[in-house]
Amino acid sequence: MSTHPRPRRRAGRGPQVAALVIGVLLIVAVVVYGLNNTTGVSGASDCVDDVVPVHAIIGSEKRVYFEDSAVKDRLRCLGFTVDTEDAGSLEMAKRAKEQSGKVDVAFPGSDAAADNIKSELRTVDDFAVFSSPMVIVSDNATVAALRADKSAEMVGGVAVVRLEKIIDLVAANKTWADLVGDANGTDRTRLVLRSTNPAASNSGLQLLALAAVVVSGDAGQVTPAQVPDIAKKVCPLFWEQGGKQIKSDELFREWVGQNSRIRLAFVYEAQYLAERNLPQDNARLYPNPGISSVHRVIAFTDAGKRFGGALRSDKGLADLMIKHGFRPMGNPARPSGAVDTAVTQVTAPTFEVLHELNNQITTLLDKGNGCPK
Repeated sequence: MSTHPRPRRRAGRGPQVAALVIGVLLIVAVVVYGLNNTTGVSGASDCVDDVVPVHAIIGSEKRVYFEDSAVKDRLRCLGFTVDTEDAGSLEMAKRAKEQSGKVDVAFPGSDAAADNIKSELRTVDDFAVFSSPMVIVSDNATVAALRADKSAEMVGGVAVVRLEKIIDLVAANKTWADLVGDANGTDRTRLVLRSTNPAASNSGLQLLALAAVVVSGDAGQVTPAQVPDIAKKVCPLFWEQGGKQIKSDELFREWVGQNSRIRLAFVYEAQYLAERNLPQDNARLYPNPGISSVHRVIAFTDAGKRFGGALRSDKGLADLMIKHGFRPMGNPARPSGAVDTAVTQVTAPTFEVLHELNNQITTLLDKGNGCPK
């Protein structure tokens, strides 16, 4: 008989390994499920099988959003492949008419532009998707100069610029060197607030709307009877700019590229918040009074209606809107860096008033003699 002791079995080792493996698999499953249901990537449990093409005319400030692969994946999951073309918000009605039957939606950047498209195309289906306040992008030295001149101030840690003062400085042909706070006092270029062309682009139209309210002296609705007087007062704001971009993204890219001629540019807050390559000395000011652009989908087809409804209600798409600096309608979440300033918010005049105002300014500019004194 052998006297060697029998080797002992290690009790419970097999069940422990099995439990560990099962636990890891459960964690992985939960993570994958969570990712699919929060980001809406293709393959998520809520994806549909049938996919329809959508052709959308969009403002250039929304291009980066629709080019995001995560947005494309989520839209495909919801049943859409989206083909976009850029256009100024005021050109969208014309574009849609020229491509009658081939455009599913227009996606302008303001109530005025959206109402015009609905009127021109005789459609009633629209979806308010997100908003973005208008801001002025600049640099720290320029903000310091404006603060020293009492044209801007810090309110709750946020730079706020008095738009009335900017309009007055431009009308008085002031240069940057004329401001007491200009750091070097050698910039003899005219003080200019750059914008896009208000006849073509919504961001320029928003500046026109805001300036009209400011010079009218009334935060209420601007009337057609006030247009001739307003046109003369805001004319310098656009005359002194010279040539203007027709797309919001073009102006913003010019500023990001640090064009030395652009010390102030009127753009969407979303563009600033979403940009990953801001100039090193960048600054942002909120105009007082302020105006917020509401971006609405105007649907022309059944596919367009479904698409607009998805943009309006889908959480995955809303989360991606926030990532790109926009503020989804009906959603309290804010993009990183967004602020709610204590400035007076105004309502833009109607499209008809803005259209006539722009026509009268254009007539003044086309004469080539500058603005009337």
